[in-house]
Amino acid sequence: MGRIGWAGMILMVLMLTSLIPAVSGMGIISFKTDDVIRVLPGDYSEGYLNVENPSTFDFEILSFRGYTVKDENGNEVDYFNLTLEKTVYGSWASKESKIIHYNVSCSDKAEPGIYTLYLKFFGTSSQSGYQVVSLRVTIRVDESPIDFEYATAYVKERPESPYALNGESIVVVAHLKNIGHRRVSVIQSVAISSGGKVYFSKKTAEKVGPGENALTIEVPVGMGWPEGTYTLNYTLSYGRDSYTYTREFSVKFGVRVVDVSVKSEEVMAGEGNIAYVSIVSERVAKAVISVVATSNKGEGVEYTKEAQLSLGNNVVEVPLPTNLTGRIGVKMGVSVLGRSLGTFSTQYTVVAVPRLVNVTYERTGDEEVEFRIEISNPNDGPVNGTLEYRIYAGGEALYKKEVSVVLKPGDNTEVLRIKVPQEEEITYKFLLTVMGKSEKFEGSLYLPKPLPTTTSSTTTTSTSEPSQPSNTTTGSTGGDNLLAIVVVLVVLSVIIAAALLYLAPKESERKRRERPKPKRRSPLGRFRPPKPPRFRESRELPKR
Repeated sequence: MGRIGWAGMILMVLMLTSLIPAVSGMGIISFKTDDVIRVLPGDYSEGYLNVENPSTFDFEILSFRGYTVKDENGNEVDYFNLTLEKTVYGSWASKESKIIHYNVSCSDKAEPGIYTLYLKFFGTSSQSGYQVVSLRVTIRVDESPIDFEYATAYVKERPESPYALNGESIVVVAHLKNIGHRRVSVIQSVAISSGGKVYFSKKTAEKVGPGENALTIEVPVGMGWPEGTYTLNYTLSYGRDSYTYTREFSVKFGVRVVDVSVKSEEVMAGEGNIAYVSIVSERVAKAVISVVATSNKGEGVEYTKEAQLSLGNNVVEVPLPTNLTGRIGVKMGVSVLGRSLGTFSTQYTVVAVPRLVNVTYERTGDEEVEFRIEISNPNDGPVNGTLEYRIYAGGEALYKKEVSVVLKPGDNTEVLRIKVPQEEEITYKFLLTVMGKSEKFEGSLYLPKPLPTTTSSTTTTSTSEPSQPSNTTTGSTGGDNLLAIVVVLVVLSVIIAAALLYLAPKESERKRRERPKPKRRSPLGRFRPPKPPRFRESRELPKR
């Protein structure tokens, strides 16, 4: 070798000699990370490590020099292959954290378990010169590719509600991660029960791809489910691994009757009355109200009323019958979507106005008439009122009076006797006022003078017998009649002859003639008996 060659070699050795004390005297600095690399046998894992420089040195440059992997027993294994996106990192200050992008592949011969990855870096620092930097990372080899994260459940129609309504659905959402790089099948099952009875259950198989996944399954809440607390159990499984989620839900129908009242506790017959049914609803639906009204007299009526319910408070007006009288009991059954909400009762009283049914009269004297006023009171108790009557003759008022009456339940008859003139047209009017209602009855009558009475010494009594049909005759009957006629003629002839002999004047009387005395005449003239008057008399006036 020449002088220059030997001189250069010596100089290099001196330089290396001067460096050896500096490197060997500083030791190894350890960087740290809390991240864990997870990988499957025969698969790979790609991700990021958050690495911190905990030392007091600020590195101008840091370069990756290699790695080793050891198992839980500290034995070095060669199941893994590591590559970093970057091998040189510059300006890594003290206490600073940086992201290292990695890719780790795993042999299918690796057993599931925990392994340790050691990364080696060579760095330079102005404070200490050259340093060896070490980074320790945990590798977990998983048997299952599924990482179960969490699950939640909510009401589909009202996500913020803590309870479900009949007819709605409960949705279960499970979040999971597939750490592998191929699609795998998982099984999800759900069941909901109450009081030891399972009301719904379902199981499905789902395919999940790499990365984050969200699986859903719905539980329909049946219309016939009773209100109460239900337990929901959800299970997501893959192989021997599974995840379970449990939650309690309250189930309500969402419609309830708050109150039932009536507009009027007492109404007049024929007037309107209303029942108010207050309903709180959390759904839009149609309500059907069935009404059964029964009076204390046994009369009844049935009908239905439909109403559309909106969200919130609803007041349904139900008309009540007033054609029944007395104390009315009402039962109302309320149903929504075919489900009964119960039966509710109320009462009210229907008061009927008494009726002026008829007015009849009867002559009880020459100038006296008895009126009979018939009034019907359909109520259960007595009713007070007034009866006014007016009697007119020749356009002038003979009587005008108002009297108080107490009408008992049922039929009532008021009797009135008054004197009226004969042979004059008499008009009358009766006005009944009860409960603020009035009803009148009008009519007229005529009283003729009575016939004169005569006394006769001979009383003839005639009896009538059923007459035989005119087209029916018999021989024996005709012979008997002829014989009777002959006998009567003979008797009459004898009587007439005897009368003539008795009335014939005697011989002495024939010779004596006297002037007959004049007949005495009445100063009033010849008396003629009056003819009976002709008139029409109505014993009963026509009804209104």
